[in-house]
Amino acid sequence: MMMRVRIATQAAGIATASVIAVALSACAGGGDRPAGAAMTSAPASSAPRASAPATPPVAPTPPVLPGLPRDIAGFQGWDTLNAEPIPPDSAQSRRVGVDAHRGTKRVYVSPSGAEAPFPDGTIVIKAARDREFVHLVAIMRKVRGSDPEHGDWRFVEYQRASAGDPFTTGAGLTGATCWSCHSIARGTDWVFTPRDR
Repeated sequence: MMMRVRIATQAAGIATASVIAVALSACAGGGDRPAGAAMTSAPASSAPRASAPATPPVAPTPPVLPGLPRDIAGFQGWDTLNAEPIPPDSAQSRRVGVDAHRGTKRVYVSPSGAEAPFPDGTIVIKAARDREFVHLVAIMRKVRGSDPEHGDWRFVEYQRASAGDPFTTGAGLTGATCWSCHSIARGTDWVFTPRDR
């Protein structure tokens, strides 16, 4: 009797396994396959796969020269007002009677700037190079309502003695020290250097 129960159980297990195999082959798309045929994987699609949209490369943040404000980082990449570097004792400095910013100069304007009259938010930077490094950075910021008497410009100058030093400023390098000379250029919105590019 035990032998018959064991044989019946084995036969039921084989029958169940056969039913499962048939069901799986039908699910895999092999319903028309003859019994006992080996199952194969579905053919690979020849259609191109959709790829994830390319992420544009992130531009590196330009370095900030030590001691200068962060919002002017990379100013050397801005447009320049002057096509050629301005030499010491230029015609512009002779208008004032003294070259307050000794060295060879470039005058940069922020991307929001155009030309006189400059829009609110414009930053104009004069960088003077003496020998092999920039030793002076003078900044004009146009801030509506900040100083209507002086074209709403805020002036500040930074200096350093060597390429390894940070830039520093002080009370004598802001405000009246700057606009007293720049008042001569009122007709060109207090900016001496015309756009000549």
